[in-house]
Amino acid sequence: MQQTVVKNPNNDADNLKDSATVVAPDDPPRPDMGQLTEGENQPIDASYEVRDGYLYKMVSGKMDRVANFFMIIVSQHKWIDESRIVSRHFQIELHLDGKIIPLAITAEDFTTRRLMDRIVEQAGSSAIIYGSLNDLRIAAQEMSSAPVKTVTTSMGFDEQGNYLAPGMRILKSGFELPPQIQVDLSRGNFAKRLCLMFPDQNQLKPLLEHLHNDFLKLKEPQVMYPLMGHIILAALSSQIQRAGKQKPAMHLQGPSGSGKTFLGNLASSFYGTFDDRPIAWTSTANAIESEGFLFRDALMFIDDFKTAIVNPQKVIRIIQNAADSQGRARLLPGWNNHTNTAMRSIRGMILSTGEDFITNQESITGRTLLLRVETDQNVTAGRNCWARREQYQMIIPAILQWLLAQDDWFPTFIERVEQRSDLLRAAVGGLSNGMRIANNWALNGVGFQFFIQFSKHTGAIDDRQTQEILDEYDQIISQHIASHADRLMLQDPVEMSFQALGQKFAAGTVRIDGWSNQRAGQTIGKLRDNGQIVCLFPDLTMQAIRHHFSLLGYRPNFTKETLRDALVRQNLLILSGNGRITHQVRMAGNRLQAWQFDINEFKARCGMID
Repeated sequence: MQQTVVKNPNNDADNLKDSATVVAPDDPPRPDMGQLTEGENQPIDASYEVRDGYLYKMVSGKMDRVANFFMIIVSQHKWIDESRIVSRHFQIELHLDGKIIPLAITAEDFTTRRLMDRIVEQAGSSAIIYGSLNDLRIAAQEMSSAPVKTVTTSMGFDEQGNYLAPGMRILKSGFELPPQIQVDLSRGNFAKRLCLMFPDQNQLKPLLEHLHNDFLKLKEPQVMYPLMGHIILAALSSQIQRAGKQKPAMHLQGPSGSGKTFLGNLASSFYGTFDDRPIAWTSTANAIESEGFLFRDALMFIDDFKTAIVNPQKVIRIIQNAADSQGRARLLPGWNNHTNTAMRSIRGMILSTGEDFITNQESITGRTLLLRVETDQNVTAGRNCWARREQYQMIIPAILQWLLAQDDWFPTFIERVEQRSDLLRAAVGGLSNGMRIANNWALNGVGFQFFIQFSKHTGAIDDRQTQEILDEYDQIISQHIASHADRLMLQDPVEMSFQALGQKFAAGTVRIDGWSNQRAGQTIGKLRDNGQIVCLFPDLTMQAIRHHFSLLGYRPNFTKETLRDALVRQNLLILSGNGRITHQVRMAGNRLQAWQFDINEFKARCGMID
């Protein structure tokens, strides 16, 4: 395809450096429509004419009436997804009684008897066919010369190694504005808001300086550095799969008011304008994955995970499918009716937030980077970021074009990931899913490195700052790896049990008798001593804990006895005067054995607030 240099419609092309040229394709030649139909053989000398609005077929000087109307194909759209042809659509003008009636139809309907159904639906019973449908089709084709326009729902990298987004294609040589292939994400409720912005070189350096001075200072570097790495890496989702790696998800966990959703909204602003309306974990799994199918090579923000109201199995399915690239749909020709043959999966990368998360399911911990978000706030930085968030859409195109301009960018990407993985495996080699954990952080590290090196390339930071930031990131990742390893190796039965009970209380599936705000669920204990002591019945408590983890597909590796011993070691149980661990408690006329806790300690451990 030949390319000619043109001005950007927004008059930004003059601001581009030599490595960021705006290019536009020459007008493609109009294709030969050919004969889309099959059926009876047509005489060689057959032709078609329109007289007084009627369509006639001419054969050897004989004129036969075909219909009291005629059709012109004014445009053809070929719908593709990741180079697969999904469907073809025709826009037709039907001329009847001096009126032009628009008719949108799929190629499948055009070539079958359903064509007549579509005509009657739009034109009514006054449209009459005297001849054959095949003559009507052939006449429409012969009288038309509509070019084929290609439309895709596949944002991101194409087969040529370029990045396609709504309104632009990013090439090694620059930007194609508008692209020859149109990206249409209008079928999504959230995906239709995906958009990137042409990078204005006059604004790019100040914008990157702002990201270093404000965005990366919103929280501690332990949160912001990996978050930035994840944002950049999302644009390379398909390339991660091309390299044979799995895509990690990221979850921001913290108490209410810690600013998790604020961070998520800012992160999603790098990929579009979402009006601060994130997808919620309370949506159905099918809805989330269908939407995420359109977020190819982009960041998908899913907000507000709460075990009390969100089925953990749904989250497990979504994250596993997204990481493993399972459930990818092969769409049927009737895609305009949302018809598909298989479940979809998220083709970008997930950024999730919530007050809690699934921390005891190996399939999730091995696929998710978990970041703890504290309640500290940098109000000034937050205001600055919120005011400039619409400019963030320049960053991804700028970094991608900078990468694509480097001939060896993909082999270098693979090499860097492998080198980092080798270094990190030593710290997690003895853990289940250790290889995945090392790869996840290695990928994140390369994403963050791309951001820092591009910042240096534009002059936003100097050599000294570049090295200091990258060294600090390496220290942070070592800390995250160590914390992750501790969580997986220790599997503290006390922490796991209180986490499970806290979530069961929040969901209303268990209760303490006498606790005024606990009125539903199975009774696992009672209050005594004027509400100052919580008495838990060990057998019923263990039954509730096992049920909680069974829903997550996990079997606790501790028994009632090991939990009891751990509670004693941590001085959480109130012992009797003679040192006995269990106490006899009356309940419904029966005497039951119970473990006793201070109510304030119990509430704190369960994360309960009155």
